[in-house]
Amino acid sequence: MASVRPASMRERAEAQIDGRQWTFRKQHGELVAGLAGEPEPRLVASRPSVLRQAWDIRTGARTYRIEPMGFLHSGFRVLRDGSEVGTGGKASFWSNRPTLDVDPAIPQAEQVFLLWVSFIMRRRATAAASSSSGGA
Repeated sequence: MASVRPASMRERAEAQIDGRQWTFRKQHGELVAGLAGEPEPRLVASRPSVLRQAWDIRTGARTYRIEPMGFLHSGFRVLRDGSEVGTGGKASFWSNRPTLDVDPAIPQAEQVFLLWVSFIMRRRATAAASSSSGGA
């Protein structure tokens, strides 16, 4: 089991995963996750291009990509080494809370980090849409 407490105004969160404390944060333009007290992150997410919404996630042994399903679709797909292993979206039309359905063989810490990256993707997209429409 896991529980996550996201920071309200920052790209940061604390997570309890399998009884261990994790810290998720933004570091030098990347999103990173590591066990509390460890200096080096275990999971790293970066955008391959500022022109695309996709994120590449490195876990040491595996590489994932989260990318939008399409221009008019609010969902996204999760790829591992180029093969689709899951999908995500939002809980409902009125909610911005992300959902994630991935292969249960993916380690839990990686699943939670993928979900957090998708949360940040949604938060940034909502902020960009709000600022481009003048906040209306």
